[in-house]
Amino acid sequence: MRIPKPSRKAFLFLFLGLALGTIPVAVYQGQQQQEIRQRAAESNANPQPLSIGAQSGLPWNSGAALEKSDIPGFETWRGRKLDIYMTWPVNQSWDDIRNPDIVGQVSQYNGLPGLLQVGVAMLPANNSGNFAACANGDYDQYYKDLGAKLVQLNRGNAIINLGWEANGNWFPWSIGTGDPTNWKNCFRKEALAIRSS
Repeated sequence: MRIPKPSRKAFLFLFLGLALGTIPVAVYQGQQQQEIRQRAAESNANPQPLSIGAQSGLPWNSGAALEKSDIPGFETWRGRKLDIYMTWPVNQSWDDIRNPDIVGQVSQYNGLPGLLQVGVAMLPANNSGNFAACANGDYDQYYKDLGAKLVQLNRGNAIINLGWEANGNWFPWSIGTGDPTNWKNCFRKEALAIRSS
């Protein structure tokens, strides 16, 4: 499992987001075309589009969060295929995070030609974790297991949306807790653990 290393520009946006009280929701969504092509080419997954907009014909990757059964109707309605399929797996417990396919939220996209974007919680919704322990590496194994599971499911090239909407106050991983140093270190530890798969 390989998560692209963020560019200096990504860190600048993250710094500005922290300074302004907001955090970019998806650091990895704005990667350069070359990084996306390289990630797809290096993947051991099913054939994936090796160029931006390979399925949709657009100059960018276009995606939506839909159940697999709803994708054909949506693509017909909009007149274009999807390049990216988005999912946010169950995240109530550490076991849910460790296995993003616990209820089939990853494997439902098997056989589809596009990339998969997976929303990954930084802490479980049951509030059984904290940023300090995460920054210490206490939860690394859960994220290594998550990465290995994605590779096992032939989605080793998935785009990881780690800690989405962290600028709010409605998730346990929200930065609004007032612990930005441990939040930042937690994010790094989890990204490295997933990447190590």
